[in-house]
Amino acid sequence: MLSALLAFAPVASPAFLRMPDIHGDQVAFVCEGDIWLGSRSNGTAVRLTRDVGEETYPKFSPDGTQIAFSASYDGLEEVYVMPTEGGAPRRITYRFDYAMTLGWSPDGKSVLYRSRSIPRSFGLYVVPAQGGPSRKLPTEFAAHADFTSDGSFVWTRFNRWADAWFHYAGGMQNQIWLGNEQARTFKQLTSLPGTNEFPSALGNRVYFAQEQDGKFRLRSVPLAGGTAKVDAGPYDVEIREVSSGPGGVVYEKGRGIELLNPETGKVQELNFNLTSDLMHTRPYLVKPEPFILSSSLTPGAKRVLIESRGQIISAAVGEGETRVWKTVRGARLRQPIMSPDAKSVAYFSDESGDMQLWVAKADGTQPRVITKDAKRQLVNFFWSPDSKWVALNDSEMRLRLVNVDTGEDRLVHKTIFSWGGTTPSFSPDSKWLAFSQIDPASYVQ
Repeated sequence: MLSALLAFAPVASPAFLRMPDIHGDQVAFVCEGDIWLGSRSNGTAVRLTRDVGEETYPKFSPDGTQIAFSASYDGLEEVYVMPTEGGAPRRITYRFDYAMTLGWSPDGKSVLYRSRSIPRSFGLYVVPAQGGPSRKLPTEFAAHADFTSDGSFVWTRFNRWADAWFHYAGGMQNQIWLGNEQARTFKQLTSLPGTNEFPSALGNRVYFAQEQDGKFRLRSVPLAGGTAKVDAGPYDVEIREVSSGPGGVVYEKGRGIELLNPETGKVQELNFNLTSDLMHTRPYLVKPEPFILSSSLTPGAKRVLIESRGQIISAAVGEGETRVWKTVRGARLRQPIMSPDAKSVAYFSDESGDMQLWVAKADGTQPRVITKDAKRQLVNFFWSPDSKWVALNDSEMRLRLVNVDTGEDRLVHKTIFSWGGTTPSFSPDSKWLAFSQIDPASYVQ
């Protein structure tokens, strides 16, 4: 067991506002794992929930007097309802599995939520707001949904909204659908490139987030069908969690919240003054063992370099001192490996803004950035026996040869299949590099 504790000091930054919903002047959102209620008119916000777990996905009732949300007060995530002005939450689902709040029925008598389903994926369920048995809406696949004013519902089919799959155009590309439970009719409303997520119905239109070619837009389409239009964007930062109600359409944009006025087309950023103890920004001690992601022995096998919580630890093999070898405030250090001559340590760091290969002296001093990558990740690396070269795999599935003294960077090979790249091996004299190659026609090595 490691005897050291990591001193972890989060970097102060603007509040991260998530999962907004709107009802007139009021905006409910999630921050610091709790639900807050903000006022658009005066910019103040008060905390409605406080628990060691997370409370998420707040949704106003149609009359604005209640908020439904998801929480794990009793263990697993279930749906709860509480008064908008605050009060004790009341549990209304008993899935004993997982329940994510999506919205309310137009009459305010039921709450729509998502949970695991048979035969696979997720299903849409409706539960009385006062509690009682749930009923499943007639969809085989479902991710996000919202009721329309006449009791129909709009939804997306595939649960891929949490994946960082940008530029996606495969079989799980989401479109927006309209369903009627009573008539058992289902209609595809969009046929757009990219992927479309987080549908929310307001008036005679459904608003949703679209990602295409790495750009994000807020779009809408008539509930009766027709041409979709762009309401906001394109943006370089992600748009998520679209929701609507009296007052307009709100959604996450980057780390903040933006509001669209559908009548004027005006878009504005919403800012709130959060009165908080900022508990998550104070320094605290962390045991490194549960967070170890990589480790490597030094050449003499007397010490081991360990990556934990973005810091690098040097620990003795057996009896001896354990210490923090290197830490950089606001950066994540990864995959430390000492050179075969025991004079240097190479590691990955994002302290320059992009993930780069760095090399420092064995004692952690004189760190130098070696690579000059932009907008890509580095996957792994391997030292040459003479400690002069590093074979490096990157996220473009390229094997590169990098000179740690001059920064010379050579492309050796580009694979077509494996994210982790190939596993190279240097000859004992460091003059040759062996690696496996995948046949483009058959994927047979």
